[in-house]
Amino acid sequence: MHWPALTALDAVTAVCAGFNSLYFLNRLLWLDGQDRGRWAAVAVLALISVAMLLEGVSRLAAGPAGGYEEGPGRVLVSGVSMAASVGVTAMLVRRIGR
Repeated sequence: MHWPALTALDAVTAVCAGFNSLYFLNRLLWLDGQDRGRWAAVAVLALISVAMLLEGVSRLAAGPAGGYEEGPGRVLVSGVSMAASVGVTAMLVRRIGR
């Protein structure tokens, strides 16, 4: 897979992860302290989303000269990250739309 396709995968991942991060961080602000289990779950989801956002942005910033291999492993990792971000975003959009 060539660089523009990998850039698209990383861009979609970063955008979705950014949306997810904002959603989960907002939820943390509005959760009351009564339900520690829910707070912990939302905190972990926020952390994962921020990590995926940073990963996508760092790959975009590195560009083709950033040392990221363009082999099948790179495509698999980028594809799985993108699928996870898009999946979580779809669930959040559905929940917000209710």
